[in-house]
Amino acid sequence: MKYLLLILPLFLLGFYQPSAMHSLKQDASDNDTIVYKPGIKVNWNDFKGPPQDRGARVAMTYSGFAFSFHSDEDNFKLKINVYMIRSKSWTKTDDSFVLQHERGHFDITEISARKFWKILKAKHLDQVKNSEAKKKYLAIKELYHNIAKESEEMQDQYDKETNHSIIKEEQIKWTARINKQLEELPSYEEELKQ
Repeated sequence: MKYLLLILPLFLLGFYQPSAMHSLKQDASDNDTIVYKPGIKVNWNDFKGPPQDRGARVAMTYSGFAFSFHSDEDNFKLKINVYMIRSKSWTKTDDSFVLQHERGHFDITEISARKFWKILKAKHLDQVKNSEAKKKYLAIKELYHNIAKESEEMQDQYDKETNHSIIKEEQIKWTARINKQLEELPSYEEELKQ
């Protein structure tokens, strides 16, 4: 059986930081990992990390997405998880508007995973046979890196335009934009359960 694990670099309030690879979480049973579930929002109790001195920043969301696949002669199974690490996410505030901003970072990570899935399907890279795995891996890896770059840019733009939630009018616009993208992009969750 072949197994491949790739992890999208984690995003920290618009700062791209290649960190130690976090193993793909099959579920959130370890209490330190929250796996993204549509309709379920993180709250301040999920931010367990020690606050860091980041200038004026008052919170940080540590999230990313990972995918893996394994194949044998006849079967191909793909798994995608978007997650947040509680012990690395932190806050110095209990402000609900800042929480909305932090939720936006987690949602942007989900948007990136959905874009990744949508393109995989469009290019039929979600149906790799064992004999094609090595060849298709290069295409999947390239797509993965393109999505990572695009996601990093979106995270940075989000922080810049909202000034980390300080510009309330922009935060409201971004929240609507994020919600619209979540509604428009198909979720991979149901299809991958089959």
